[in-house]
Amino acid sequence: MHRFEDQLNFSNDLSDDPAWDELYRRVWPEVLTIQRIPNGLSQWQQWGIDRELKLPNGRTITVDEKKRRADKNGQPYRDIALEYWSQYYGDDAHPKNRLGWAIDPNKRCD
Repeated sequence: MHRFEDQLNFSNDLSDDPAWDELYRRVWPEVLTIQRIPNGLSQWQQWGIDRELKLPNGRTITVDEKKRRADKNGQPYRDIALEYWSQYYGDDAHPKNRLGWAIDPNKRCD
């Protein structure tokens, strides 16, 4: 568990932006452009889109980036997590639960 405000500040730190670009270029070496969507209350952010990638075949890939801190041994995670719950209160029927981007029908990220 974490405090939302602390995690948001951690996520908004742009010092690791080059690492994100490197990751995307490894996965999609032919990528034409990688555009970061500015933070704020834009519709794109509400859709869960943090970055847009354009491929030469005309496809656009939209990404919701979720940064994680190092594991308990101080090592970076070397996997990809799919967010099922954005907020979870221990009971699937809790009224304050919020779906994560992987299953939220209002999100438009890939």
